[in-house]
Amino acid sequence: MKNLWPTSFDEQEAQSPKEILEQQAKFLPTITEEMVFAVLEQIEENLFDSYLYGLKGDFFYQFLLKSTFLPNYQFRVMTLIHDIAIYPIYLKLEDEIGKELKLEKSVKLNDEEEFINFIEILFNSERIKKVIGAMIKLAKS
Repeated sequence: MKNLWPTSFDEQEAQSPKEILEQQAKFLPTITEEMVFAVLEQIEENLFDSYLYGLKGDFFYQFLLKSTFLPNYQFRVMTLIHDIAIYPIYLKLEDEIGKELKLEKSVKLNDEEEFINFIEILFNSERIKKVIGAMIKLAKS
């Protein structure tokens, strides 16, 4: 029997949200003098959030802010969801961030460029600045 598979596959050249956020997470300890760091954790599907917000996908992550000096605290910035095609990606933001940015319950981003542009806005939000500033203050005390 002959090979029925195609001779090539369309591997996406775009960076995945996971790659982008892991790269960005590496910058945070440097700019906070090692007091705050970010972690991207793969999680199991949250059926409640999936149903409530209409989010469906194959891969679920949460992006957290943590501090070595505050071992019992973490701040969930967002939950990310995408299927095997990677984009579009769906984000569920922390409530106060969503209010500040005047966004609905979830955000749909269609490609790498939209995702990067949105993450820059998110990271520069007043809520993120206040949370990281508070974590630094508490870490110093």
